[in-house]
Amino acid sequence: MTTILYITANPKKEEDSNSLRVGRALVESIRQLDSQADIVEIDVYKQPIPLIDSHFLNARSRLAAGEKGAEMQPEGQGGVWKVF
Repeated sequence: MTTILYITANPKKEEDSNSLRVGRALVESIRQLDSQADIVEIDVYKQPIPLIDSHFLNARSRLAAGEKGAEMQPEGQGGVWKVF
């Protein structure tokens, strides 16, 4: 089975954007050519993106170094758990 990842990064509605309409036409063409294709669509404007600040980067480094999340102070736990 073919898997296609279709990512959009446009805040406009599809009917108001030429590029989104072209992308939709491409997705529909792929579906017509391969009805078994798995098309995964991601709209980055609808995805929650965590704030990357000094607390996030510090906590991420500590996790990468092997520190357990439960051992971290609460200020280091905040945004990291939304991602990891």
